[in-house]
Amino acid sequence: MNPKAETLYTLLNEAKQANQGQLTRELWLNVAQKFLDSIATQRTKTIATGLRAELPEADWIAYLESLPHLQGIDVKREIGKCQLWTTTNKGVPPTRKRIINWLLKVERPVTQSYRGHSSAANQRDYQLEQGLAEPQGWREAFPDCIYDTWQAVPADSKRHIIKSLNP
Repeated sequence: MNPKAETLYTLLNEAKQANQGQLTRELWLNVAQKFLDSIATQRTKTIATGLRAELPEADWIAYLESLPHLQGIDVKREIGKCQLWTTTNKGVPPTRKRIINWLLKVERPVTQSYRGHSSAANQRDYQLEQGLAEPQGWREAFPDCIYDTWQAVPADSKRHIIKSLNP
């Protein structure tokens, strides 16, 4: 028996016991009203929790795409993958809850910054390079340097030269 049917059955039994085993038309209507009120309360709770169970498919997908923690994920493509996986492995279409779980487990794309580097070490090197302006007199202090220009000098050598000139 589903939860709604159980609720109605419980309400009817309580009303029947309160009325000494008899169920009149007025009592039945009161029970039906209580039942409908309980369904409306459950529906309001569903809306408040953000599951959006009553939204049509297109609106629900648009809602998912608008969520900040799903930015960068191709929601429609991932839903297609989830549908294929569930019908192949489970033999049933996916529920919205399964789709949400699927989307939350998708690997996020790596955003690249700092000249296309994505690792923290490369970002630090890039930031240091940006702060390493050509110091005055470096060529005179290091006449044996094999590099013709400051831009050709590697970042670690630039740091060494700057430290040597500014103790």
